[in-house]
Amino acid sequence: MGQKLAFCIGFISVSKLFPVKFQSTVYSIVNFMAHLVACAGPLIAEIPNPVPYLTFVIAMIVSTVALSFLKELEPQNENTQIKNSEAYQEVQETSRT
Repeated sequence: MGQKLAFCIGFISVSKLFPVKFQSTVYSIVNFMAHLVACAGPLIAEIPNPVPYLTFVIAMIVSTVALSFLKELEPQNENTQIKNSEAYQEVQETSRT
């Protein structure tokens, strides 16, 4: 239940943190890293204490520091997004000539 909630929160927050053209890349990188961590979990659990706990603490510290650098995108209305698009700029340039 907790994993599903965390996945849903991550899925929703990507659209607020990354531009549309990078979202699929972000999803694929996060998915790949999640698979690596899931595969390494049983291996780390078999290591004698306190290594599994230290691994968890280090992962939490790294993720907290990484999250501090993420900034939420500024909301834009539909007209601003259209005017900033490359296709709109090309149409404007061709209509001027």
